[in-house]
Amino acid sequence: MQMKPRITILTLAVDDLEKSLNFYRDGLGFRTDGIIGTEFEHGAVVFIDLENGMKLALFSREDLAHDATIEKTPPSPTELSIGHVVGSREEVDVVMEEARNAGAKVVKVFDRSCNDPRRCYVISEIEKKAEAAGAEVSQVRSNKFAKIKLKSGKVLKEWEIYKDYLEADKIINIPIAKSHSLSRVTLGAKNLMGVIGGDRGLIHNGFDEKLADICGSILPTLTIIDAYRILLTNGPTGGNPADVKLQKSLIASKCMVTADYLGLDFFSLHINQVGHLREMVDRGLNQFDLNKLNVKKIVLDS
Repeated sequence: MQMKPRITILTLAVDDLEKSLNFYRDGLGFRTDGIIGTEFEHGAVVFIDLENGMKLALFSREDLAHDATIEKTPPSPTELSIGHVVGSREEVDVVMEEARNAGAKVVKVFDRSCNDPRRCYVISEIEKKAEAAGAEVSQVRSNKFAKIKLKSGKVLKEWEIYKDYLEADKIINIPIAKSHSLSRVTLGAKNLMGVIGGDRGLIHNGFDEKLADICGSILPTLTIIDAYRILLTNGPTGGNPADVKLQKSLIASKCMVTADYLGLDFFSLHINQVGHLREMVDRGLNQFDLNKLNVKKIVLDS
């Protein structure tokens, strides 16, 4: 029988099972029943539900070594990383702090900017803010892209994606909400262009389907839409202060498509007016029924 190309359970060896449980459950909000199997010797384990039926299992290093009948080896610093697709200098400090509070060890910040990244990182102050918060900030290198198969691609069957993104344990996608001449709006999905390699101009023809092809294989763990100030027209780069609205809002969801759908209200757009988002919903890339959303709204004191 030929083995099917899928992974059902990914097991991670950890030094402290209780601390790791707190990181994923309390820090990141992942669903789990906690530590089970304690009635068995070397049987304590944490199972965490991921997307598409996949599970993450956490075992102590000692118990996993016993189960595999091998000697326990020293931990490697390359076993865990947290990647960020960031676009907002105001949100960098908050996200970095939340990740550290949850127990993150390495937080990386990077973006394939349209213009010279050295200038973009300085002008936006993302480099300054992220490094001050303890993150590793790097400019995207052309030799660090890897071609991947697009599992649900209709037009595109493969594309180059940044290796740091692919290797990250968790991805936080933070777009700044703004209008865009091609995609109508830049929200979570359009922001992922920041980790796409190759000739991005080739995506513009048939943009809606091609972006859905790529996003379907690289969905982030969490999307936070920064709508504190939004660019309503003439985006992404041609606007002026008169086009900016002070919205003072954030949208956070573990489902990028749902977050983008909610963000359309800022621009008075219907989903049928945003082709790539309509395409993603038609493909079932949304985790939640958009007609039955239970949105929790929190008003912060000014």
